[in-house]
Amino acid sequence: MKKRKILYRLLFLAVVTILVMLYFILHKEEDIPIQISSFYVINRIDSTMYERSMRPFSREDNFLVVGFQSYEKNIAEIDRFICSKSMEIDSIIKKYSNYHINFFKKTKITNNNYNEENESEWDWNGNSIDKDLICTYSWLGGYFINRRDPDDKYVLDTLLCQ
Repeated sequence: MKKRKILYRLLFLAVVTILVMLYFILHKEEDIPIQISSFYVINRIDSTMYERSMRPFSREDNFLVVGFQSYEKNIAEIDRFICSKSMEIDSIIKKYSNYHINFFKKTKITNNNYNEENESEWDWNGNSIDKDLICTYSWLGGYFINRRDPDDKYVLDTLLCQ
């Protein structure tokens, strides 16, 4: 009788342990969706007029991504974000000859607070941009050209929004 009780307790503990392990496997931290916000400190507009169309030449909008882990896990979420902004993007690409949207990992240096406080110290073309740039979406003459990452491993030439 005692052996049977001990066996049932061990079986119960084994089942509970397996359930707890399954819970942690299925609810990893990695499953938390990314958060995207404007990186307004470095948004740029080139007001040079393009000769034929008489519209400003270029606009660049930048966003910070919190929780970005890898292209395989998160790039689809960024694509969905771009698709959710399609009406806004359509109105922008009618006004500018070129339009780019850049996504950066939010880090201790690449964030709005650091850049507002340390704008003169921030290296606009150096380490922060190189290390934290996730990808760039580009439009030319009103048409989507591509999505590029810094290493050109995940280039996308057709953006399909549904």
